[in-house]
Amino acid sequence: MYIWQGEASAAAQMFVHLARYVMLAYGDHSRDRSLTECELTLIGCGLTKADMRRVEMAVTTAQNSHSAVCIVCGGETTVEVTGTGKGGRNQEMALRFASLLNKLVKEEISTFKVYQNFQVEFLSAGTDGQDGPTDAAGAIVNKNIVAMADTQGLNIDDYLANNDSYSLFKALQGSDCLIETGLTGTNVMDIQLLTVQHT
Repeated sequence: MYIWQGEASAAAQMFVHLARYVMLAYGDHSRDRSLTECELTLIGCGLTKADMRRVEMAVTTAQNSHSAVCIVCGGETTVEVTGTGKGGRNQEMALRFASLLNKLVKEEISTFKVYQNFQVEFLSAGTDGQDGPTDAAGAIVNKNIVAMADTQGLNIDDYLANNDSYSLFKALQGSDCLIETGLTGTNVMDIQLLTVQHT
């Protein structure tokens, strides 16, 4: 478990790099250069060599047992609000993760067909059951959210620019992204879960 703080957008970028690292670490390591570059990027984001070895061990275990890698993190991020929308730091982090992951896959899919063989999901939520001025604790996204939004005429980047993640998730039909638990009576920290499953 890694304790995270700082800007939600930076955290989302780090989680995308982490998802990329997990996907590249599967298989015969024929993409060692990309794997090493990704590891150095993550260390630049604040992870340690020990963190990276734990992730590597989790990938090996998942590969041998045909199960998913699940990375658990916690902490509290912030958002520099420049728009007039509605949402909280967890919803914004989840939506930004989806957007950044989609861009990464589009940029690299011709080089690394490996991305087609993974299911990636990311959850960010407050343990107190609320996220900003909303009735949601946070949100969960996968790599299909951007395509789903595009099909419905919803531009994720526009919603992010307006800090309006809650409205996007509410408007998105056929998806149950928002996590609505009600107030939990406790407040430890926000929690993030990243799962990567080889399909």
